[in-house]
Amino acid sequence: MDLVVARACRALGTVAVGLGAAMIGVQAFASSSGRESARGTALGVAKGVNLLVGETTFPRTTKLVPTDGEDGAYQRARENWNLYHVGGDADLRRAPAYDFEKWPTNELSEAVLKLRAKDAAAYDAFDAVHVEFDRLKADMINARKDIGPSLGALHAWIKAKEAGESSMITATKDAYINSHCGPPNEFDSFILSFLLRGPKKWDVLFLDRGERGVNATNWRHPEAVFTNKAWEKPYVLYKNTAAVVGESLPATFFMVSKNFLTRLDANLKAQPLTSVDWWLNRLCETEALTCFSYTAENWYDGLTSERKSHAVEPTSRAPIVDVKLQQLRNARRQKAIAKDEKYSAAEEAIERAANAKANAKANATNANATNANATTESATTESKLGATHRPELVAADTRVLDRDVVETLM
Repeated sequence: MDLVVARACRALGTVAVGLGAAMIGVQAFASSSGRESARGTALGVAKGVNLLVGETTFPRTTKLVPTDGEDGAYQRARENWNLYHVGGDADLRRAPAYDFEKWPTNELSEAVLKLRAKDAAAYDAFDAVHVEFDRLKADMINARKDIGPSLGALHAWIKAKEAGESSMITATKDAYINSHCGPPNEFDSFILSFLLRGPKKWDVLFLDRGERGVNATNWRHPEAVFTNKAWEKPYVLYKNTAAVVGESLPATFFMVSKNFLTRLDANLKAQPLTSVDWWLNRLCETEALTCFSYTAENWYDGLTSERKSHAVEPTSRAPIVDVKLQQLRNARRQKAIAKDEKYSAAEEAIERAANAKANAKANATNANATNANATTESATTESKLGATHRPELVAADTRVLDRDVVETLM
C-alpha cells in the first residue's frame, strides 16, 4: 500500500496482542496531531473528488435477480438505494440470475450464445454451459443450480469490462446497502475512501464479510484502519483469503477492480467456474486474486461466528426501505383513490411532512459521539448520507493507518 510511513519507527520484535489493543492504540494515534505529525503517517486531507485515483463517480452496482418476480426484487433494491445512496438508483442496474433448472429454453440458449459472441475466451473457459450430445456439461457435476447466477454475473463483468469501468459492485437478490459491514448511511463514503486511500493492488473487496474468511494471522494484523470524524467508528480492512473455519462464505455483495475485469479470462482458465461463491473463494485462498474485506469496529454483523457468540446482538437494525412511504403507496393502490384530488393532496402533504421529518433527522448532527461498544447499540441512522454531506467530501477527510503503523502501536 502506497502510504507515507516512517517504517524506521517500527519496533523490532513487535508482539501482536490482539485487535482490541491495536484499535486502542490506533484511536489514540488518530486523536493526537502531535504524534501523527512526528510519525508522518497521515496522508493529509485531500482537496476534492479529483484525488479519488481516477474515480470521479461512484461504482455502478449490478443487482442479480431471478427472472421470475424480477420486478418486485429489483424495485425493493431501487428503494433501498434511494434511501441510503446519494445517487439514488441511478447507479443501480439489473441483470438476470438465470435458472438452468428450466433448461432448455430460448432465453437460456440466447444467454449462452450471447456470452460466446461477446467473449469467446470466457465462453470457452466457462464450459459448464456447453452442450455435448444434447446434454449440459453442468449435469456431469450436478451444477445446474449454480451456473445460472454465475452466467448472469459473468455477463455483468464482461459488460463492465467493455465499458472500461474502473470498478463495479455485484449484489445478489438478498444483498442491500444494509448488508455492508457498517451503518448504511456510511456506505458511500467508505467505498469512496477505499478507492481513494485503500491498497493500490486489489481485485475483490467483500462488502458484507467483515472478519469472516480472515485467517488468524491477518485478523491479528489488519491491513489498514480507516478513520473519519463523520463515522460512528473506525473501519478495519483485512486481507481475506476465504479461510473457512466454521463459516459460510457466499459471495453475495462485493466490488471488483479494473484489474479483476482485465484478467477475467485468465482467471477463468486458471480456475473453472461453476459457482461464483466457490470460484472467488478458491482464487482468494490461492491468492491468485488479492482480496480484502472490512468492518466497522465491533460491528455485530461483521464478526465471526465465534465472536458473535460472545457479543450482544442489536435489538433493531436500520430498515431496508422507507416503511412509511411504502405504507402510503400501498394505501394508494389498495383504496384506488388516486383520482380523488382532495385526498391525493392530503396524502401528498403527509408525504411531504414525512420527507421533511426524515430530512430534519438527517441534518441533525450527533455532537456527542458514543464510545459504547457497537454490539450493544440498537439505534442506527436511517437517512441517506447525502442529506448532510457529499460522500466524496467525507471521503476526502478519511485518514488511513497502514499495517506497519498499526503493528507499531500494538
